[in-house]
Amino acid sequence: MKKLNIALVAGLIGTLAVGQAMAALVGSKHDFAPGGGTVISGVTESCKTCHVPHKPLMNVPLWAHTLSSASYTLYKDNGGYAGKLGASAYDAAQLGKSKLCLSCHDGTVAVVTSGISADHNVAGGTIGGTSALSLGNNHPIAVTYPASATADYKLITDADVKLDGGRVQCTTCHNPHNKVANTKMLVKTNTSSALCVTCHLK
Repeated sequence: MKKLNIALVAGLIGTLAVGQAMAALVGSKHDFAPGGGTVISGVTESCKTCHVPHKPLMNVPLWAHTLSSASYTLYKDNGGYAGKLGASAYDAAQLGKSKLCLSCHDGTVAVVTSGISADHNVAGGTIGGTSALSLGNNHPIAVTYPASATADYKLITDADVKLDGGRVQCTTCHNPHNKVANTKMLVKTNTSSALCVTCHLK
């Protein structure tokens, strides 16, 4: 009986989490179904562009399509790089959850072939106005965040701002299911640089 109750509670928690993500996703830029924020012809369900309930290509988070096999230029490789963390903090092999984002946003993996803007998923798409495969002119990802406060970085105490294995990834600042805070799908509002100063002292 105890095992049954634990399974029931776990199931209810999972259902609640899915319901919350769905409520935030509907109408957002990542809702490609009719009535969504970025409608794609032929897409009929909000979640299935990214997730499938059976036989996913990745078990977590039930990923529906192939990850990109592209090689990326990281922030440390930018010609004007003068980062305070040092080049050794960056590792393209540690892209973590960012690989899920890049599987659409780097413009190399086609989930659909038409009906979507260049910054989402077409060959030669862009991220932040730069070449899609060059992450060197955007906020650093795949970078180890300091384990203790420094002269430049705070300890992260905001539960909405999450590291992935101790590294800053796309999901540190962005929630792919979030339409509430702002149009950039940030994990929290950046009014008066509120998101920036969660990590940065200056």
